[in-house]
Amino acid sequence: MSKKSDKTFAFSPLRLIKSFFHAFSGVAHLIKNEKNIQVHTTAILVVCSAGLFFKIETWEWCVVLLCFGLVWGLEALNASLEKLCDHISPEKSEAIKQVKDGAAAGVLVAAIITIVIAAFIFLPKVLTVF
Repeated sequence: MSKKSDKTFAFSPLRLIKSFFHAFSGVAHLIKNEKNIQVHTTAILVVCSAGLFFKIETWEWCVVLLCFGLVWGLEALNASLEKLCDHISPEKSEAIKQVKDGAAAGVLVAAIITIVIAAFIFLPKVLTVF
């Protein structure tokens, strides 16, 4: 391996900081520009408020946070993939449609499972209040 190749993989705090900056810039862009991300972010805020109100247990927070990360992360990938597909092929394409639909299906499945999990966690707590 040459010296140049070694430097490519060497740890660099500055490179790490730049990497985080780009990631947070992506988060900000998604929140500002993607409607579905805004919907998911609003849902996260509502569920967090409910979690605080009902004083859910630590393990419940862990499950809820995993669901948030899964759905939000998949939606971020879906939105990015859609942008890439639109850039690569602005015209209608059956292959691009299948790629976009497949990515959206992944988000949908994760969101449905998350709603079911939220029902398991919160429905018993809501029923004790009413």
